[in-house]
Amino acid sequence: MSELNEQTVKEIDDMCSSLEKGKESIEKRFKSILEEFINDSWNNFDDYLQNYSRYEYERMVRRDVDETIEGLLSGDTKWLKMQNIISEHTWEKVQKIRLAIWETAGGEIANSIIFSLKEEVEDLKKKLKWYSESRSY
Repeated sequence: MSELNEQTVKEIDDMCSSLEKGKESIEKRFKSILEEFINDSWNNFDDYLQNYSRYEYERMVRRDVDETIEGLLSGDTKWLKMQNIISEHTWEKVQKIRLAIWETAGGEIANSIIFSLKEEVEDLKKKLKWYSESRSY
């Protein structure tokens, strides 16, 4: 094997030294970028858990409860069976459940229905007045 001259050896040493220095600089920058990415990712995940998922789960539970109560009040046992909410209840058992719901919240249900119907009547009165006035022109 032949000997390399001093200049070539010096240049090779300088290249290797530069690569080592660059490696340290790149490693520091990469670690900084990685830590920033991990922190941002964790914060985003934490925000998602605290805000979005909580809202979605609450909304899902409210929807399921509303649908279950509607199903029980309407006597729609087929939907309730498909949702695995009730088993093969007889009509008498479903009636008892409906009666218990009505006894507990009947006043609120009635008031809600009355309020909704009153709003509908007012809306129909406005439409009737508008149609009557528009026909007279």
